[in-house]
Amino acid sequence: MPSQPLEASSARRRRWRRGLTAAGLAGLLATAGLAGPTLTRWSGLTPPAGAATIDPLRYATPAPTPTPQPGPSGLSVSSARSTLDPAQVAAGLAAAGAVAGSLAWAVLDPADGRVLAQREDQAALVPASCLKILTGAAVLASLGPTHRFVTRTVWSGDDLVLVGGGDPYLTASSPSDYPNRASLVDLAEATAEGLRRAGRTSLAVGWDDSLFTGPDWNPSWPASYSSEAVPTSALWLDRGRQAGVRSRTPAADAGAAFVQELRQRGIEVQPLGRVLAPAQAVELARVESAPLDLVVQEMLRYSDNDVAEALFRHIALAAGRDGSIAAAQAAMAERLGQLGLWSDGMVIDDGSGLSRANRATASALALAVVRAVRRTDLRAVWAGLPVAAGDGTLRTRFDSSADGPGRGRVRAKTGTLNGVHTLTGLVQTRSGSVLALSLLVNQAVDAAAARDWLDRAAAELAAL
Repeated sequence: MPSQPLEASSARRRRWRRGLTAAGLAGLLATAGLAGPTLTRWSGLTPPAGAATIDPLRYATPAPTPTPQPGPSGLSVSSARSTLDPAQVAAGLAAAGAVAGSLAWAVLDPADGRVLAQREDQAALVPASCLKILTGAAVLASLGPTHRFVTRTVWSGDDLVLVGGGDPYLTASSPSDYPNRASLVDLAEATAEGLRRAGRTSLAVGWDDSLFTGPDWNPSWPASYSSEAVPTSALWLDRGRQAGVRSRTPAADAGAAFVQELRQRGIEVQPLGRVLAPAQAVELARVESAPLDLVVQEMLRYSDNDVAEALFRHIALAAGRDGSIAAAQAAMAERLGQLGLWSDGMVIDDGSGLSRANRATASALALAVVRAVRRTDLRAVWAGLPVAAGDGTLRTRFDSSADGPGRGRVRAKTGTLNGVHTLTGLVQTRSGSVLALSLLVNQAVDAAAARDWLDRAAAELAAL
């Protein structure tokens, strides 16, 4: 039976969310009759007795803006460092107890990458979705945090072509939530206006998804992964979903939807299907994605496999290669080497971590978090990490009393495949230190026990 990723339920619930002010939250809770110490204890924001473990505003989402901008250039954790000695860190990990499986970990000082604790930290193991941290770092280093993906309509002789630019979050309708995303509706409206100005109300329309080349499905993925990933395309809507179901033909779906949008605006359209737009085609209209740093944050927070695979192809294109899987594999390995995040034995097979052929070391993963803390261009890597018992793929984790110290103090990316359980991110300790860590369990005998050990180990570090 093929191995199945186990983060599907979180992936299906992912949403772009508005920010909520402290005043608005207080009013909402009061209206519901839930304000007060009972709620804070129930929610896990405080232990049964004692001081709060999280500042309610520490992880607040920015207020919605019509045109979202990249985050501030300065890092709020730029001065993060550990005042703990290696013996204290080792004792914290030992307090978590044992778990059956092949284990590796690395705990680093974010200030300088100094190793505070390690076990087989140079062993190349299956990282599962923690690989997305490396994908995020590589694409940000390749394109920069302010980069935007463009979806266009262009002229090809007398015909019009919808050209996909590999926007992972291109949506079918105008979004009303945060942050603004590019939409097909807006592109159709701008295109129809341009056609009317040109005196054209009847024409043939095709679509071009040629930016990404080669197979659209990783050969190492079993067919059963169709519930976890869409064939990767440079042109899709709503991450390749139709009515919430992953499509097998996302580019054709987008082309058909665009034809319908033009017809609703009074344009007579003859569909051409898939075509190749001329390299020097004249642009008629365009829409642009949210900036890359926001894209990476959302990809990490909700462990979005499809977005990760699209960004994987962009790493290849940024390196001057074609947009194929093979080119992305080579380009990402090269970029990680430039970032000092490559070790012997590592293997890059995809961008999402779905492939069991991927290999990464605990050292490289923890060091990627250190790089994100120290470099403003990589800020989104740590800013997008889920908060323990708070949001993303950690929203329902850290759910036992023993995990209490980790709630709100651990920000980490999860990774889950059959027999593989991983956690990589940052821990803010009670004593004021900040730690970068990566914990890897392969060949896990008991999935629940392995997951609980990851949470418990991170919580023990948070309690230091």
